[in-house]
Amino acid sequence: MRIIDYYNYIATAACAFIGAAAVLIYKKGKNTDLDTDKKTADIIFIGIILFAAALRLIGLGSVPAGLQQDEASLGYDAFAIAKYGVDRNGFAYPIYPITWGCGGGSPLMIYINVLTIKLFGTGVVKLRLLPAILGIATVYIFYLILKEITLSYKKSLFGAAFLALCPWHIILSRWSLDSNIMPFTLGLSVYLFILGIKTRKTYIYCLSAASYAVCMYSYGSATIVVPVHLLLISIYCLRKKVISVKQLILAVLTFVIVFSPLLVFYAVNYLGLPEIVTDSFSFNKFTASRSGEVFLRFDSTLPSALYENIRQLLITLTIGDNDEMLCHFIPGYATLFEFTFPITFLGIFLGVFFG
Repeated sequence: MRIIDYYNYIATAACAFIGAAAVLIYKKGKNTDLDTDKKTADIIFIGIILFAAALRLIGLGSVPAGLQQDEASLGYDAFAIAKYGVDRNGFAYPIYPITWGCGGGSPLMIYINVLTIKLFGTGVVKLRLLPAILGIATVYIFYLILKEITLSYKKSLFGAAFLALCPWHIILSRWSLDSNIMPFTLGLSVYLFILGIKTRKTYIYCLSAASYAVCMYSYGSATIVVPVHLLLISIYCLRKKVISVKQLILAVLTFVIVFSPLLVFYAVNYLGLPEIVTDSFSFNKFTASRSGEVFLRFDSTLPSALYENIRQLLITLTIGDNDEMLCHFIPGYATLFEFTFPITFLGIFLGVFFG
């Protein structure tokens, strides 16, 4: 095996150990320890952040080697916008650069890379720099979330250490792919919402709403995950009376305002509105369609297509199937590690049972 494979197995074992230790600590009781050992906790946390930074920054330009095709695509659009003010299709500062012609890009990631190109120029390290930094920041945000929820330094430190050395999050932080900053944007939104519940201040709820709206620009799945998440927590918080109707209305208005450019883009592409193309910004239409290849159709093919998608997902997560992911294929290595499946479901079980 390669060194990276040894690391993956060791890191996974370490994650399992930390997870088991966290569960044992949790089962001892919910007594808080925020009033004790703050200085020690701060020192340990600084060590965790430095460790997380080392794993995400050392060799950033060479590990992983080369650019993944989506990474190169995002970087190309970012370069075109930074240098010429247009994307690959010639649209000036598009609200949603459409990369391959049918979506697949992250407006937030592309414009973050536009910023790094303007500040630092081009290069693999520069393309991956902000995702790596935001990956480190995610460890910090996760620690803050756990501290607010558990009121325990020990549990928060265990959680931060778990994420710091988690192989999934390390590789996520080292690639400039479209989805890779969503854990940060979503985590920041959740943390701000928790602060809103804690302080009951309207402006913090509005900041959280704005952050959730920005998260919608992170990745396509956010357009489903975020609204459902917000609907559920809003209903829960109204019932618990930790947010007033007035605060909720103001937060919703904030969300809509920040999200409105993307909403117009969706209206142009899915409701048949005409393109809005100017020299300063663009709400352009997709130049290609892949609905028949990627998205389910709501017709007679839906049951069989849905069954096939679920079957293929289970195969990929358990025994592996490289034929379905040739673009990521390395001979001799499954697309996903075979232990991904049981660990994922173990995490879901522990989260529900001990949550």
